[in-house]
Amino acid sequence: ERVIVGVNEYPAELEPLEVFEIDQKEEDGQLSRLKEVKSTRNSNDVDKALSDIRRKAYADENLFPPVLDAVKASATEGEVMGALRDVYGEHVDPGVF
Repeated sequence: ERVIVGVNEYPAELEPLEVFEIDQKEEDGQLSRLKEVKSTRNSNDVDKALSDIRRKAYADENLFPPVLDAVKASATEGEVMGALRDVYGEHVDPGVF
């Protein structure tokens, strides 16, 4: 008897959601490229670049140059973000409004 918009009156016309799926062949190819990059890069250069990111982050300095150096040394995005996570931690949603 009572009108509740979207529940019993004026329902939204929703289209079915399109779920994104990664092709397994693409994923396997990307993983093989990642293994190749990691096997051909200079690990000492990567370690030094990641260490520089941590050091600059602790010192609250400009992070752009050390991040660029890390990328030039073939550090992965995950490795760069891991170095930043070591310093700043990971955001945890407090779940409070």
